[in-house]
Amino acid sequence: ASTDLTGWTLHNSSEERHRFAPGTVLPIDCAMVVFGGGNLSNMGGSAIFQTASSGSLGLNNWGDTVNLYNADGDLMASVTYGSEAREDQSIVRDPEITGPFSLHGSVADGRLFSPGTRSNGDEYCTPLAELSFSLNAARMSERGGTITAILTRTGDLSESLDVVITVTDESEALMEEGVRTKFFEGENTLTIELVGQDDIAEDGTQLVQIRAVAPGYATATASFEVEDDGDGAFDAIVLNEFLSSPSSNLGPGDTNRDGTRDFSQDEFVEFLNVSEEDIDLSNYEIHDAVGARHVFPIDTVLAAGQAIVVFGGGTPWGAFGRSVVQVASSGSLGLNDGGDSIYLKTFGGDTILIEHRYDGTTLNQSMSRSPEGTGGFINHTLIEGAEKILTSPGTKADGERFSGAAPHEPIEIVAFEVDLKAKRVMMEVSGLQRGENYYAGASADLGPEAEWVSFGPFPMFPEREIAPGTFLVTFTDLSILQNSPRFYKIAGP
Repeated sequence: ASTDLTGWTLHNSSEERHRFAPGTVLPIDCAMVVFGGGNLSNMGGSAIFQTASSGSLGLNNWGDTVNLYNADGDLMASVTYGSEAREDQSIVRDPEITGPFSLHGSVADGRLFSPGTRSNGDEYCTPLAELSFSLNAARMSERGGTITAILTRTGDLSESLDVVITVTDESEALMEEGVRTKFFEGENTLTIELVGQDDIAEDGTQLVQIRAVAPGYATATASFEVEDDGDGAFDAIVLNEFLSSPSSNLGPGDTNRDGTRDFSQDEFVEFLNVSEEDIDLSNYEIHDAVGARHVFPIDTVLAAGQAIVVFGGGTPWGAFGRSVVQVASSGSLGLNDGGDSIYLKTFGGDTILIEHRYDGTTLNQSMSRSPEGTGGFINHTLIEGAEKILTSPGTKADGERFSGAAPHEPIEIVAFEVDLKAKRVMMEVSGLQRGENYYAGASADLGPEAEWVSFGPFPMFPEREIAPGTFLVTFTDLSILQNSPRFYKIAGP
């Protein structure tokens, strides 16, 4: 018979961790899973899923006890485990339900866990109903190809049903934007359009799977192939500069300009788009010889001629030549001073697009291509025009911007005040870029022959920023006279 778990509790060795909510009924031969937390919207099948009411299960990696009590406080089940739980996988009974506990990977063809199903992926009990896919084609091109997937549900159609639909490799195929993933009342089919994605990598034909899950329903899966469009060797983006060993001095060593010199956070890699097209790097990855160090966020698009800089960490401050600036999503780039490898890979690390190995002989300065984008790597200080510059993240070696640098934002003086007695000018200016220098100008008239007196430069340091993108600029103008006109302007570098 079914078991009403209302008011039952789960404990670890120290305290209560979960209390089953009213109406929690476990059907006969079915499974229930309690996670420590998280979003369970993508869990399907016949099992019932909940998250710990305390916010955590608190299970100790070195060993613990799990106790199940009924609503009257009677102990109904107890399991004690030891340090075997530290093997980065679950422990599971073998045979299921009746046998002793074993490491999951030793009984399930390498699977490390199977919450809600048997260790081989089979359901414990029959789901309430089923979801299934039918595809109008088994293969499509990555360049503009499409496949129509029809998702069908069985069972009770009197209620609406939310479904979570995922594609295993979004660098190869995506669901068309705006696809509805909810069955309305009385509806038993949904139409999903799949669109091939040109991943700019020569990777051959790839097998991709679409998956749909909903609580109480058998999970639907279908596989299809995405054909490569014959991309040649990847040459749209190049690794243009990298720093594995920041200078020990605060000034040149603080490459991310956050006021702190850090041997890890001030490491950086710079990639340059040398093609004539925008390149979408969303979900692409930077690796070193150890593993993934950075995953580019969604909507990371590199314009033609634009550079992107990824620092090891910190809080980068400044415009960096109006290049795209990010910090390593893993918390570190991990570039070894003594030599390492730098990779740019596609989603999931499946395909290597760029590979560069360095031997670690260059210390306290970056290595940069000369000429920019096309030449070989040399020490930064050996580049003409950069003899005294150790690094240039986001710009050419001589400090000039790349051709694809983001355009200037409009600059506007949003507040203006003059202290006539002190002859002091105070301007609040929006649209300025952190870390860049600006100049103010003053003139007695606006005519074509007007003479402008220059003030500055004014570097946009953090202490000048009074609101995001708005800075306070102050200076003394000794030419201010009572009842005489005076005009002011501010300009970028």
